[in-house]
Amino acid sequence: MEEKNLIQAILKKMRISLALAGKPVNVKFSSINTPKGNGAVLFGNAEKNVELKKTLSKLQLLGVIRQCKTHSSMLFTEYLTEAGARELAECGIEFADAAGNLFLKLPEHTFLIMNCKKATDINRKRNPGRMFSPSGLKLIYILLTVPEMLKANYRILQAKSGVSLGAAGYIMADLKEYGLLLEIDGKLRFADKEKLVERWCLAYSEKLRGKLNIQRYSTGMDNFKNVQLLAGLPAAWGGEAAAYFLTGHLHPETWSIYRWGNINKLIARAQLRPDPNGKIEILDAFWPEQGNTLTTVHPLLIYADLIASGDSRNLETVMEIHQKYLIER
Repeated sequence: MEEKNLIQAILKKMRISLALAGKPVNVKFSSINTPKGNGAVLFGNAEKNVELKKTLSKLQLLGVIRQCKTHSSMLFTEYLTEAGARELAECGIEFADAAGNLFLKLPEHTFLIMNCKKATDINRKRNPGRMFSPSGLKLIYILLTVPEMLKANYRILQAKSGVSLGAAGYIMADLKEYGLLLEIDGKLRFADKEKLVERWCLAYSEKLRGKLNIQRYSTGMDNFKNVQLLAGLPAAWGGEAAAYFLTGHLHPETWSIYRWGNINKLIARAQLRPDPNGKIEILDAFWPEQGNTLTTVHPLLIYADLIASGDSRNLETVMEIHQKYLIER
């Protein structure tokens, strides 16, 4: 469903619900596309920013909650499951979808409608193209985390990202064709870096993370919360563990480690033993090591791992990492 038609379908359902509740309100939508949302909806004299997401998966939910809280926005989307609607409502995020699900707080009334059936005309087909294939995700990660790579030639991009030279050319061409990269005065720029970050995080969770040879372990150590545990090893903390070391605000349920090479020293040092239900996960890093000396992976990857968890207890840390490390100033 096109965005214009989707907005009109949502507004129609909203007007019907308000009228049936005996509280008819003049509802209008204006498209403004500011950094704080895709538009604004007027309920009489009350105005709310709107964040429009055509489709919303479980993996996207935490990121959308972060965006709506940051911009004080209401969510418009095609369809919300009962679980998704409940999660949004519990986090105080207002929403409306084309099926009639609604959470709306007006000065004198609050409306909450959930578990409406999905409309039959909702089209969920998406074609992310080569940009969001595993190779595309590897290259985009380098572009997002190493700003000078926008000026680099394809051979440098190949070396930094680990993708083939031919793939680098195709992916860059796609990014330009789809308007995600703009060429202005001979220089490449992100059209909307924040939206590209959110799209990358979702696609990383769906298409790349599961291919990183994830192995699980438990430990015989009394105290695993030691940031220096990986010192001198071809590895870096990721996910909730990295967030814990960066902010100190999160108690990890899972301790994620990205590695580039042999981890036998780590296995011995940390007294690791294979355990399919263990809380320590080790993943193959998807970018070349190139002299990595960091304690943690880049905040973008930490953010993506937290988003992928779908755990609302991570929301405060998600917002802090986004605010401190991912917003361009």
